[in-house]
Amino acid sequence: MPKYNLGFTKKDDAITIDLTKIRKIESLEDLDDFTSMFKNEDELKIYLVKKGVLSSEFLSKNINVIYRHGGVYKKIPVLYLENKKYIDEEYVKNKLTSMTNDLDFLEKLANRMDARIKHNIQGTNIAAIRTHLINVKNGGDPLRTYDLLYSALTDMFFKAVTVVDKKTGEVKNSYRGLRDLGLFVSKYAPSEIEEINIDKIPETEEFEQITFGQIMNQTKTIKEKNDSDFVYPLDNQLYTQDGSPFFPPNSEEERIYKMHLEEEMSIEEHPHYRR
Repeated sequence: MPKYNLGFTKKDDAITIDLTKIRKIESLEDLDDFTSMFKNEDELKIYLVKKGVLSSEFLSKNINVIYRHGGVYKKIPVLYLENKKYIDEEYVKNKLTSMTNDLDFLEKLANRMDARIKHNIQGTNIAAIRTHLINVKNGGDPLRTYDLLYSALTDMFFKAVTVVDKKTGEVKNSYRGLRDLGLFVSKYAPSEIEEINIDKIPETEEFEQITFGQIMNQTKTIKEKNDSDFVYPLDNQLYTQDGSPFFPPNSEEERIYKMHLEEEMSIEEHPHYRR
C-alpha cells in the first residue's frame, strides 16, 4: 500500500511535509480526515506555518497529496471540507447517476475510465456510455438508450469503489477508488442551491403584521448611519437628511406617501381627532 503525504512535486522529485509533530497519519483516510478540517488550501497553509512544519517559501506553491508508484512520484488532489461529501458512497452514487443529461461530463467520464488496457473491467460500461452519446448527438431520442446508460453508470460506480482480493476472491471497499471518482464528479457537478421549504418557515405575528410605517422606520434607521443623502439600492429612491423619502412638491408620489403615513397614525394622532 502506498504511503501518502502532503507535499510538493518537483519534476521527478518531491518535497514532503512532516506531519508527525501534528498528527499520526497511517493511511489516505487519516490524511483526508486531517485536511478536510480546513475550508481551503490557504487555511491549511496558515495552520502548517503556525505549527512550524511549512516554510514560508512554499506558500505560493500548491499542496498536493503525493505518493510513490513504480518508483515515480504521483500526486492527487487534497481533500478539503467543501468536498468531504464526495467520499460518501451514497452521495457520490446519487450524484453520478443524476448527471445523465450532462453530455460533456459523460464524455469525460468515459475517457477517464478508458484505461486503454486489454482487460478493462469498465469496458462494457464505457461502450454503453458512448452508445448513448452517439445516439443523442445524432438527434436520437435520449430515452431509447437511457436505461442502458443508467445501468452502465450504476455498474461503473460499483466497480470503481470496490476491489477483488486476488487471493481470497473477496470483494472489498476501495477508499481510493471512491475518493478518485468522487473528486472527479465534484469537478463537473452543478452548484447546489439549498432549497427552501416554505412549509417550514414559522409564521409570526411580526411577519404577518408588518406595516408600511415599520418599513419606513427601518429605512430611517439605515439612513441615520450616514450623514449625507444617498440612493437606496433597491428602488433608487432619494431620501432627505431626516430619513424621509424625497418627492417632487405636490407630486402624485408625495400624495400617496402621505396617505400611507396617515393610515399608520393612531386615532389620537390624526389631525382631525375630536374636531
